[in-house]
Amino acid sequence: MPGLRSAELLVLGDSSLKNEEKRNLSLGGHVGFDSLPDQLVSKSVTQGFCFNILCVGETGIGKSTLMNTLFNTMFENEEASHYQNGVYLRPRTYDLQESNVHLKLTIVDTVGFGDQINKEDSYKPIVDYIDTQFENYLQEELKIKRSLFNYHDTRIHICLYFIAPTGHSLKSLDLVTMKKLDSKCLIVMAADSTCAQMTEVVFQLFVFLPMHKQ
Repeated sequence: MPGLRSAELLVLGDSSLKNEEKRNLSLGGHVGFDSLPDQLVSKSVTQGFCFNILCVGETGIGKSTLMNTLFNTMFENEEASHYQNGVYLRPRTYDLQESNVHLKLTIVDTVGFGDQINKEDSYKPIVDYIDTQFENYLQEELKIKRSLFNYHDTRIHICLYFIAPTGHSLKSLDLVTMKKLDSKCLIVMAADSTCAQMTEVVFQLFVFLPMHKQ
């Protein structure tokens, strides 16, 4: 309008806005902090879970059989020889899905463990592998442009230590190895347990361990 100053124009504009009907927004559901657990569950299911198991035990003690039974899946297995020159770790990653839950499972097998005459350094490759996975995650975290959302976290969540069912006491190799691994990861001894009991233990740990992507 000609002749009106800018301040008068602003007053007229404000009064016209007040006269307009207020828009009402309808909520699609309940809003409150008590819905956070449901949101976290939905987010975790969408992203999927990561679970890394380290199986330590002598060749032929039943590590592969237990893994097949735990997850009700026939994983591809290669028969290992008892004549390995040393201990090396063989990680295998599988994508599993049950209902609408996606799981990226990594099973790390210790090939040749306990098969050498001199077993003094049999634990070192295992400790080195665990330390390497922690170092790889740390280097990814220290990057300026890090992408932890898509990063495959290979840090060990649990170590299943298989004890030979001989009825005798633990071997020196078992004591030394578990002592070295005790500060690196959680250890669960697998000896004289039914498969149902071991399944219950592992999946209870699966619930409480922080396995989802950070």
